Formats: sequence, C-alpha cells, structure tokens
Amino acid sequence: MSTCTSSVRAVEYYDPVFSDIKPGIFLLVKFVGVRIQTVFKYVCCVCDVHQDDDEIIVQGFKKSDVLGTQFLFKENDKSTINYDKVCAILPNPEIVDKTRKLVYQFPGYVTVIEK
Repeated sequence: MSTCTSSVRAVEYYDPVFSDIKPGIFLLVKFVGVRIQTVFKYVCCVCDVHQDDDEIIVQGFKKSDVLGTQFLFKENDKSTINYDKVCAILPNPEIVDKTRKLVYQFPGYVTVIEK
C-alpha cells in the first residue's frame, strides 16, 4: 500500500531579533484587517529600518504557487510596520527568472494567510 506524501517541507522560520532585521531580509509579517479584524500573514522584504522608533518599511510579496514556495513582487504594496508585527525571519529565497517575471523561490513552503 502506498501513501501520497509531499516531499516539500515547511521553510525554517527564525525567531525575529530586531538587530537582525536589515534591508533585503525576508520576513513573515502579520497584518490585521480593518473591518472584521481578520489576521493575515504575508511574505515581505525589508526596504528600510528606522532604529529610533522600531518602524520597518516592507515590500509585500504574493504567493504564486499552490504550495507557497514561490512568491512574486507585489507592485505598489509597501507598508510601514512595527517590530511586533514580525512573526519570523525567513531564509533568503533563490531568485528565478520565469517568462519576464522574477520568482522568489524559498527552500520550503511558507504558511501565509492572504486575502
């Protein structure tokens, strides 16, 4: 009897330490919906860090495959977040050029909750 199991494992999440958050680092970030207080989790890349007020400017990415291993840059999706919204630091993805789009490929799946 054979069983179907996925060979893709979860990506390794690292505990967020503020001093480790620098431009170019990928994060799993928690956002809360305005109207119904739904919690969403997105992959974001750090653009800038303001040390004096613990603010982080991030660029959002959108899942582009069913597994959650590939993400695309999301145009016009920059946010300013506080450190307490960072769920985890993610490993650096591999950048793959696929038909005029850059795909950010993580070594495992990232558990996101997107709209």
